[in-house]
Amino acid sequence: MQIPVRPESAAGGLKPLTATPRAGDDVTISRNVLEEVYERLAEAIGAVERGNNRIAGWERLWGCTDVIWRTGRKCVGGEEN
Repeated sequence: MQIPVRPESAAGGLKPLTATPRAGDDVTISRNVLEEVYERLAEAIGAVERGNNRIAGWERLWGCTDVIWRTGRKCVGGEEN
């Protein structure tokens, strides 16, 4: 039994940012707006971390399932016993 291949993530195809700051382009925003931007950035980082943990869990699950199907033995920590 083969482990299903995980599809390429949508973020994998994004182009990197290329904008560079120029003299005279400074913008002033209020502290409240900046705090909200920071808060939303932290929420986005947390969502990515949760997604990564979920992916790692699935990979461990499928790794153990593969060991069980191949050997008939239980799997502890992703390793054969």
